[in-house]
Amino acid sequence: MSAASAGSQWVSTRVLSWPFRHIRWKIVLPYAFLTVVLAVIGSYLATKAVTDSLQERFENQLAEAGRVTSDKVVRKEKEHLETVRAVAFTDGVANAVQTGDRGTLMSLVQPIATNAAVERVEVLDAQGNRVTALRLANASSLTYEQVSDTDLPASWPLVQRVLQGQSDERGDKFAQIIETSSGYVLWTAGPIVTDSGRAGVVLVGTTLETFVRQSKAEALADVTVYDFTGNPLTSTFPIGERASAEEASLNMPPAILDDSIKGSVVREQRSLFSRGYDLLYGRLELRGQVVGLYSVGLSTDFIFNEGSSTRTKVMLLFGVGIALVLGIGLYLTHQLTKPILRLVRTARLVAMGDLTVRSGIITADEIGILAT
Repeated sequence: MSAASAGSQWVSTRVLSWPFRHIRWKIVLPYAFLTVVLAVIGSYLATKAVTDSLQERFENQLAEAGRVTSDKVVRKEKEHLETVRAVAFTDGVANAVQTGDRGTLMSLVQPIATNAAVERVEVLDAQGNRVTALRLANASSLTYEQVSDTDLPASWPLVQRVLQGQSDERGDKFAQIIETSSGYVLWTAGPIVTDSGRAGVVLVGTTLETFVRQSKAEALADVTVYDFTGNPLTSTFPIGERASAEEASLNMPPAILDDSIKGSVVREQRSLFSRGYDLLYGRLELRGQVVGLYSVGLSTDFIFNEGSSTRTKVMLLFGVGIALVLGIGLYLTHQLTKPILRLVRTARLVAMGDLTVRSGIITADEIGILAT
């Protein structure tokens, strides 16, 4: 071993052993080590407790968002049914449909639509031809306009079932999501019945765009509605603003699609638009039938952000606590070891032959007894 290496090792040994050659540090170091250990453990436990609480709240909120969305479609269909019945049972409607009197039918149907604030209402005759079709033009003023498009309601399955006089255990009214020229619409259809038979069909609808927007406001989560192939029909996510085809894809994975169709509630973690999301999938059911699939999504970023913020606050709090504890410890240690150091200096002077020196320590404790 070289002289330089030996000297370096000697210096290191002296530096490391220095605290253990002084009573003050022998008292402080274990005390300080224990304080740091307790602070680290306390910080970990406090952060874990807060993070677990945030995770539990997140999971509960996600499940509640799914329940709200599932219930929302049922409530929406009930609103449709009330309007369907109101139109079908209004005096003069059946006769106006049979005679093709559009003016009279308009005057009877529009006030009902306005009172219910429905988005779409159409009345068909017994052959499925439109007699009148109204669309909400301004939601704030509740003004309606006539619909003029190339849609053929008579070809829609729910309209055909009504025209054919079909019924199920829930009655003679049916619901379905239909693609129209103006987008996807959730329709509810019911018959207009006279003594001589069925005079026509009443259709009341809400666009899926409106449905997901209203659902998001209630569920406090992003909502997407899918068809039975897993393709998104509409969503509160900005589908048109794709960062990349893979990152912004809302298509349901095949395995999740199969489980959702079977009725399982499936959860998935996915990156969308450079943010992490947890998605919960389920079925939209109306009148005992599945009309579509849905997902609700909540960003997981707030959990990590809150966890990081909490960790920083807890560490800062414990850091201040450690500093205070160490400061108090050092002060107490100084007060305890000060008379001992005076006794050491006095003993050294006596050993050098100065028998006149006095420690000057006057206390009633063991150190005072030792000084006398």
